[in-house]
This record gives sequence, structure tokens and C-alpha cells, in this order.
Amino acid sequence: MRFLNLIKFKKFYNKMKAKSNNIFQVWTKWLIFVLIIICLFFLVIYRIIKRGIFGPVYNHFLEENWPIVSKTDEDGSILNIAYPDGNIAYYVASFSTKNKVSLSGRIPDNNNMYFWSLTIYRENGSIYQSINDIEIDDKEYLIEIDRNTITTNTSRKSNIKKISPPVGDTYCVIQRVYKRDIRFQLVPNYIPNIVVNDGKEKIKNVMDEERIINSNLLQDIFTKLFTKKFERININDFFKVNVNKFFLPAESEMSLVFPNPYAKYLMVFPYRDSNVIYVKGILQKNIGVNNNSCRYVSFMASSFYTTSTDNFISFKDLRTNSDGEYILYVGFSEKDAKVRGYDSRKENHNLLLWKEGNEKPVLVYRLVSTEKKRNEENSLFSINNKVNNIGYEKIRKTYKYVPYVIN
Repeated sequence: MRFLNLIKFKKFYNKMKAKSNNIFQVWTKWLIFVLIIICLFFLVIYRIIKRGIFGPVYNHFLEENWPIVSKTDEDGSILNIAYPDGNIAYYVASFSTKNKVSLSGRIPDNNNMYFWSLTIYRENGSIYQSINDIEIDDKEYLIEIDRNTITTNTSRKSNIKKISPPVGDTYCVIQRVYKRDIRFQLVPNYIPNIVVNDGKEKIKNVMDEERIINSNLLQDIFTKLFTKKFERININDFFKVNVNKFFLPAESEMSLVFPNPYAKYLMVFPYRDSNVIYVKGILQKNIGVNNNSCRYVSFMASSFYTTSTDNFISFKDLRTNSDGEYILYVGFSEKDAKVRGYDSRKENHNLLLWKEGNEKPVLVYRLVSTEKKRNEENSLFSINNKVNNIGYEKIRKTYKYVPYVIN
């Protein structure tokens, strides 16, 4: 009897051991599977960090004929991100650093624009190279981007520019045109012609409808990306300056919004207990294409969370008195502005409105300059803001046209 019990126990033991081995094998397989998933996840993160946050976006639109456009005006907006202005049209294309890319075209006539530039951005959104209209001889230009060439002095006036591409797999090119008397077009006659590898590589033609779809898709993606990043920020702790007076954000913090290297941006937020920003200032004289130190000035009522622009007013529409003085009220309604003193009958009173759904309103001041002597006095460009935010008190000592906020 004892012998039979021993046999039964041995069978039970072997059965449990086999079952235990099976469970161990299953858990081992699951553990290996999970480790593989984790490794793949970190590999993807590493590739994104290595290529830059915008690398996958550039790669998606490689060698296409200006597939992305951006504008914000009275006819509506397309890709309303990165603090756009209603007088500006943006055209975007991306390329592989392995290919030779030739961009040729003609800059709009001076009576049709305030400013033109073509800027190359790295995969992390930072500026690599940029060319503006005063650096092009006789309006016609040819820009060659090729890893087998050495970058020439792009600031020297000529109609042929040779540039070596940035480090990385891809890059994007943005053409900016600050329009004067021309309406926005999806494919204007001043958009550069693209040739890749001397015509051996075919460029994908993009229909107008596809451009709009592409641009709106990117707007949805970037709006969510910017909102996730910026809505967690305590603006006082983040900027470490008085944000209720105009301040100059660090260039390092603006790289996500594809900044214009020929522009400086001032920001100001309303007080917590106020829906209106009351601004006084003096407008520069002779703003325009013939004044390299001040090509363009505008104010934008924008959202800090989404970087979209609700409304804007440029220097040409800014009402001033005989001394060039203006008063600007920025709020959610004309009624609120009137409480602070806005009176449309006064010659130098101006009104700019945020949209009701704007959860983090901000007022942005834009100054564009192509002046090469950036260190001269009375210039925003003489202030070094590469890594530090600059407060109002420091700005007003250098730039006499900085707008002043009335409490």
C-alpha cells in the first residue's frame, strides 16, 4: 500500500513539475516579448532624438513640389501655427541630404512685398542657413544645396548660392513672403522651381487640394504637440521675467516654431485678473522694403498653447497721431476694451481681439530687419537672447520703440 502511494505521489510530482515548467516557459516567453517591445520603443525614441522631432515629418514629404502652405488672412487660414501674420505666405518643402537640390526663381517686385527669404531648417527645427532679398542680385536666383559642395558666403550679394546641407538625413526649406499688394496663391509665380540630382530624380507634383489637406493635417498634429508642451508650463517660472510687460523670449525656446532669423519677437501676457492688455508705443518711420533696419512691424493676438493667431494688425493699419504715437487695446471684446478707455473715434486708438476659445492669450510683437550691422544701438537685434529671456527693463535701454504696457 505504501508502495502504491509512493507511485501516485511520484506521478503527481512529475505532473506538477511539468506544469510548473510550462508556466515558467510561458512567463519566459512573455518576459522576452516585453523586453523586445521595450527595446523597440527606446530604439524609436532614440531615432527620433537623433533625427530631431521634425525628421519623420520631413521624411514623409520628401522631394515633393512645395506640399505645405501656410497663411492667415481675411479669406481664412491654412496651417495656422507658429504665430503667423495675415500678410505673410509660407511655402514648405523637404529634401534628403543625399541629393543635390537646385532651387531657382524670381523674387517678387519691391512694390508687391515687404520682405522675402528662403530658410533651411535642421531636423530639430533650428535654423541652418537663410538668404534674404537683399542678398540676391537682380531678383533672379539659383540656390544649390549639395553635400559635395562647400558653402559659400550666402550674405554676399549674388544670384547664385551654393550650400552644403545640414547634418542629418533630411531638412526642410521655407520660403517666406511678406506680401504688400498681392493676394495669397497656393502656387504663385514666385515659388521656386525644384530640380533634384540635375533632373534625374523625379519631383512629385502636388495638387492644390492635396496641399490644403497636408497643411490642415499638420496643423492638427502640431496644435496637439504644442498644446501638450505649453499647457503644462507655468509662464512665470518658465520665462523667469515679468511676463506682464513685453519681453524677448530666448531663441532656444522659439526653435519649435520655425522662427524667422530676420525677425525678433516680443511677448506679453495679460494679468490674471484682466482680459485686456493696454499698450502705448511709437511707430518707426519709413517702415518698408526700402528700410533694411525696419522692414515690417505687426502685433498678433495669439494663443500661447497652440501658437495660432486669432487676429493681427500691421504697421500699415496701425492708427497713429502726428507724432507716430499709437494706443492698442487687446482683449476678448470691444466692450471690455471700452472699459479700459478704448474709443474708436480717437485717431490713434486701435483694437485687436482674441477669439473666445483662446485658453492662454498672448500678444506678440514682430519686427523684421535685414540690416547687416545687427549690433548697432537702438536695435532689438543688438540684444543677445540666444539662451536667455530678456525682460522689459533691459530691452527699453536698447530699443526705444519697445511697446509699453499700462497696468
